Amino acid sequence: MAASDNRLGATRRALLMFAIGAPAAGFAAAAAAQGACVDLDALPSGQKAMRNALGFKLVSDDPKRRCGGCAFYTAAEGSCGKCALLSGGPVPAEGRCDSWAARQ
Repeated sequence: MAASDNRLGATRRALLMFAIGAPAAGFAAAAAAQGACVDLDALPSGQKAMRNALGFKLVSDDPKRRCGGCAFYTAAEGSCGKCALLSGGPVPAEGRCDSWAARQ
C-alpha cells in the first residue's frame, strides 16, 4: 500500500502545481496581449506619476478613444507606440488617458 500512497501523493502534487501554474500562465498571456510594450512596474517614478496624473489605462474602456487614434501617439513596433505627453514614453495602441485628443 505504501507504493500506491506515494503515487497518489505525486499525483496530488502534480495537480496542485498545475492548479497554481495555469492561472499564472493565463495572466502572463493576457499581459502580453494587453500592453506588452510597457511594464508599468519597471517605469521610472516620474513616468508612473505622469501616467497617474493623466489617468492612463493600459486598455481603453471606449474603443473610439484609444492611444492609437490620439494626436499625441506615434506608432512604433506592433501595437506599441510613444506618447508625446509622456515624454515619448511607451504606450500600447489600446491604451487611453484623460488627455486623449483625436488625431486630425
